Amino acid sequence: MRAIVLSAEQGKRLLPLTSETPRCLLPVRASRTLLEAQLRALVACGVTEVSVMAGFRADRVGALLDADPVPGLRAMAFYNPFFNIAGNLATCWVARSEMREDFVLVNGDTLFEAAVLERLLDSPPALVTLAVNEKSQYDPDAT
Repeated sequence: MRAIVLSAEQGKRLLPLTSETPRCLLPVRASRTLLEAQLRALVACGVTEVSVMAGFRADRVGALLDADPVPGLRAMAFYNPFFNIAGNLATCWVARSEMREDFVLVNGDTLFEAAVLERLLDSPPALVTLAVNEKSQYDPDAT
């Protein structure tokens, strides 16, 4: 199973934390970054290959993946040159070559428990399966 992680945007709403660091590399659990937490959850669910779509400070994302943060996982960074002028839809377009078989698509700023992905992967086969977390109220800038 493969996964594609959309992590191209800077995360300007998190400034100044993201002035030099992509939001996917912000620490969330001890010294682990958001991306590392995602990669570990993906591996726990049987994902063996991950394509990380990078943009802002893609060099740092690539360096993290080159350091092999999750042994046994084949993870590669791909560059989205449009990251600063377009959103996730453009990042998906850049990732289209990685969509050649069944895959899991993950937003790069979403923390999730492996159990959520396990439930998604165990659901009956369908063309598209989606995990949704509904809230009683949404912020004006919710996407």
